Amino acid sequence: VVNAALNAGTIDGFFDGTKFVDDIPYAAATAYLFQATGAHTLTFEATSTAGAAIASLQRTLESTSDISVLVVGFPGAVQAIAFADDNIVPPVGACRVRFINASSDNAAYDVYVGDTKQVSALAARTASEYVTLVPATYTFTFRDPASGATVLTVADQAIGEGRVTTFYAAGAVGQLSSIASTDR
Repeated sequence: VVNAALNAGTIDGFFDGTKFVDDIPYAAATAYLFQATGAHTLTFEATSTAGAAIASLQRTLESTSDISVLVVGFPGAVQAIAFADDNIVPPVGACRVRFINASSDNAAYDVYVGDTKQVSALAARTASEYVTLVPATYTFTFRDPASGATVLTVADQAIGEGRVTTFYAAGAVGQLSSIASTDR
């Protein structure tokens, strides 16, 4: 679970009504948790207002699969969105990254690895395809597609061989922050 719900504070998550994660601060991600397969309801609440759901999601969970659930949006318009994760082992001598635009507004961003554009106009609340890289230390930038202005820099990210990592741009125009989640 990734908390990118602007101004919601810490959140708790419920799996078919039973709490499965608690006190997730804004701009943070939890580790993976095992859950039962089948159709389920995931509900999220601001920790400060227990019992008042801010977002929910109906999802059928399949065996041997991973998902990341993004909780995102402005107060009164928070959504829970599930993204299928592809955590297969990268080829020898490689790592993989993906980018998720977890902004609460509707801004799209180009994503650069160093000075090379890898993703064009990544829409809000969507994920890129995975990008295969050689293990190294990288700087990722999210840029305005129209002006080319950098809106978020994620510097000095060391990604080792065999790693799969997701980088999120969370917040809104003018106040973006990054969240990194090592998926493998």
